[in-house]
Amino acid sequence: MTLADIASLSSAISGVAVVASLAFLYFQVRQVGEQVKLAEKNQQAAIRQGRTNRIVEMMLAQMEPSITEALMKAARGDEDLTPVQLAQYQASFVASINHFEDSFYQHEEGLLNDVAFATVVGGIRAAVRSPGYRAGWASVGMLREGAFPEFMNRMIAETPLAPPGDALEDWKQALAKVRAAAKG
Repeated sequence: MTLADIASLSSAISGVAVVASLAFLYFQVRQVGEQVKLAEKNQQAAIRQGRTNRIVEMMLAQMEPSITEALMKAARGDEDLTPVQLAQYQASFVASINHFEDSFYQHEEGLLNDVAFATVVGGIRAAVRSPGYRAGWASVGMLREGAFPEFMNRMIAETPLAPPGDALEDWKQALAKVRAAAKG
């Protein structure tokens, strides 16, 4: 075998090695792309789980009877709140504002999808119908900066004021409809 033959053989082997390296690189890039997609899904799931945990914790805290009474009175706009009831309402109010604000910015950053954010907006619209919630916002809204206060002010401007109804009566009417539908 001559030196020229060895050089040609080396070139051929080198060409095959380059093609094999490119094929290997292609499969690695595909794998990395799949891993990135999976990591994004895991991140979205962690965000949803965190939001759900936060909401559940807020709701469980509101199950204590004295807190429930304070929240109901404040939401209606009753003026005969005790200082303790006002403090209970303010703590719950700030927790809900922090939740709404976090959800707003997660949506702005693409971490919360449109469907989940629509649920948040529905919760905000329900909350800002209450005179007590609007009073709470009037006292803390100016302490916040960025796009969220503008968003909240727009929600308040677009949503009619409507004091909370009688939840127990609403519940009884819903039960009556369910029972009537079951009877056929």
